[in-house]
Amino acid sequence: MLNRTAINLAFASQTGTYNTIMVNMAPGDNADSLCVSTLQLFLHDMLKELYFAQVAIDTSFTSTEGQVSSPKLETILKNHSLINLNHEKRLTTIFNLLDIPVEYKDSVHVTALLVETENHLNMCAKDRITWEITLIISARKVARYKMTAYEVASHLAIILGHTQVATLLAVSAQEEEEFILRFLDGLTHEFSAPKT
Repeated sequence: MLNRTAINLAFASQTGTYNTIMVNMAPGDNADSLCVSTLQLFLHDMLKELYFAQVAIDTSFTSTEGQVSSPKLETILKNHSLINLNHEKRLTTIFNLLDIPVEYKDSVHVTALLVETENHLNMCAKDRITWEITLIISARKVARYKMTAYEVASHLAIILGHTQVATLLAVSAQEEEEFILRFLDGLTHEFSAPKT
C-alpha cells in the first residue's frame, strides 16, 4: 500500500496549470485509496497521450517519405517507423492488461513538437542538406520526448504495482534510447561534418 507521505506528486494538466495529487484530507479519510485512484487516472492519461504520440509521430514522419535523398537516412526513418509500430502494439497490450479501452488523448506537447518540426522543415525546404539535418534533429527531439515519457510512465506503473506494464514501458524507453544512440547521434555528426 502507498504511504501518502511518500508520494507528493504534482503534474501539469493540459491547460498548463498544476494540480497537486495530494489534497488536505480530514482525519479518517482514506488518503491512500484516493492517492492510488488519482495516480491510476494519471497513468491512464499518460498512456493515452503516448498512444496519441505514436500515431501522430508516425503519420508526421511518414509524410517525409520520398523527400529524403540520403539512403542511410531513409533506412533509419523506416527503422523508426517499425519501432513506432512495435510501441503501438505494446501500448495496446498495456491497455488490455489494465483493462482500459484503447484510445488516445490529444497531447499539446506532442502536437507542439510536430508543428515546430513542420515549420522548421518548411523554412529550409529549398536546401536539401539543411532540410535533412533539420529532420534528423527533429527526430532526435521527438525520440527523446518519447523516451522520457515512457520512463516516467514506467516509474509510475512501478509505484502502482503494475510490474508487467512497467516492464513493457521500460522496453519502449530502452528502444528509443538505443535508436537515438545507434542511429541519430552519429548521423547528425555525419551530416553536419565539414565536407573536405
